[in-house]
Amino acid sequence: MLDSVTTLLLLLFAIAGYLGFLEVVIPLSPRGQSILLISIVVLFIYLSFIVMVALIYFSFGFDPVVLYSALLLFVLVSLVLIIRSCYHHRESMNWLPTILFGVYFVVVVYGTVLMRQGTVSRSIVMEPFQRIKEALATRNLEKMNHDLMNVLMFVPFGILLPLMNRKVFNKVSFAFLFGLVTSTLIESIQLLFHLGQCDINDIIANTLGTVLGYLICLLFRIPEMYMAQKTGT
Repeated sequence: MLDSVTTLLLLLFAIAGYLGFLEVVIPLSPRGQSILLISIVVLFIYLSFIVMVALIYFSFGFDPVVLYSALLLFVLVSLVLIIRSCYHHRESMNWLPTILFGVYFVVVVYGTVLMRQGTVSRSIVMEPFQRIKEALATRNLEKMNHDLMNVLMFVPFGILLPLMNRKVFNKVSFAFLFGLVTSTLIESIQLLFHLGQCDINDIIANTLGTVLGYLICLLFRIPEMYMAQKTGT
């Protein structure tokens, strides 16, 4: 059964996931429709999905595989919508950041999937902040190096996303959703092909890294936004 920390984390992820999902759905909706109406419909569908997952989770004796399967399903649907959004707004894409994004994406996939050998047994770790708890308990901060590297690895994604398309991708919720989708897919591939342990802590770290990268990009763009606003007035 989930402890209080895990439950709180899942709730926060669920809220952030809904906001990110909404950021992808709204630009794809037909013009003239009310954003409020779309938000309510998406929220109803999303809450229904959460309730269904909770019921299945309880029915299967609190099996963490159920939670990960639900996360993977959400990620696959989000991936389809993200691809549609990129295609729908392809004419407004900034191609230099997009090319850099693609190159870095290939580098990350190569480092986390392609260069590994299938020697690890399949397992799913669903205990959040596991290494951080161990580091604090043993006072050995080196145990946190793996999580720190996972955070830093995804920072460039968060920096490049708003530069690719400031009208569509310039949202912190979208950065969260992209980090969650990409990391979950990588972890799932590692699990499927015995390339590494599927760890929720890696997904958390990668997602936070993407959000951190977006915040760094936003920080450097504040003077530019201020000057543009001042010139407009």
